[in-house]
Amino acid sequence: MFDYGGINVKKIVYFDEGSVTDYMQIVQEGSLVKTTELLSQTQKGIGASGGADIKLNPFASLLTAIAGLSANVSGKINVSTSYNTDKMAKTIIQNTLLSDFLTVCNAENSQIENFSGFTLSEPKGSLTELLKISAYTNMMNGGTLIDTSDEIELNIEKFNETIKMAKGYFEFLGVKGERKVIFRFNIEALRNNYRSIDLTRMDLLIYGVQVGKASLNQLNLNEEIKLEPDKEEQPKFFKLDNIEDGEKDKKSGNITESGIELEMFDVFLAGVI
Repeated sequence: MFDYGGINVKKIVYFDEGSVTDYMQIVQEGSLVKTTELLSQTQKGIGASGGADIKLNPFASLLTAIAGLSANVSGKINVSTSYNTDKMAKTIIQNTLLSDFLTVCNAENSQIENFSGFTLSEPKGSLTELLKISAYTNMMNGGTLIDTSDEIELNIEKFNETIKMAKGYFEFLGVKGERKVIFRFNIEALRNNYRSIDLTRMDLLIYGVQVGKASLNQLNLNEEIKLEPDKEEQPKFFKLDNIEDGEKDKKSGNITESGIELEMFDVFLAGVI
């Protein structure tokens, strides 16, 4: 548990350490104080032990410091022990990086915003909404014909794989009172075995940085995959009511709520409050 501005975070749900590291090195000019100190101390421990013949992998210094093991090419430790210790070392690095990140969040010049009290949902007709059901298609066999205007046959066996290949980040609509924003999550950064659907069910404190703007219409599947943006008629691969309604709105020239651009944030950290 950690405290941020009087808000207690009970459990980490999501932490994109790759993006955090890049942000802190580039934007915050390398403010990785505690992480650097940890790695320096463990590396000194290796040097003091006199193990000159040890060829280290990226986590070897931590492995040795934690478990007293020498990770070398000849493989003096068994695979199971190596894997478990490496996992422990990575967790320690991640938690130390998290501490550095929270220090940066508290800085006066921080560009990172925090959000609490927002309700998250998958935008209708988006790939994020399809991601929610995609895992269950692994139970199905063979191809299937999804009801489309072009009668395109889709292989249901590759549905889950294709959804995850299509995007690295998945968007969620965040709503608090009158304010609406779009949060982008790197699904690979979910922790503690959580899945994307869990994000819509929890009270979260979210840390992110604004990366642009987008409308809910732009997150519709038809908008994601169409190749000719100026062409009025587009093939509809999925007959979703909200997509068809969106097409009607564009033809009539009306700007609906789903066509309004919203602030879009890449999420660095999310925790349960």
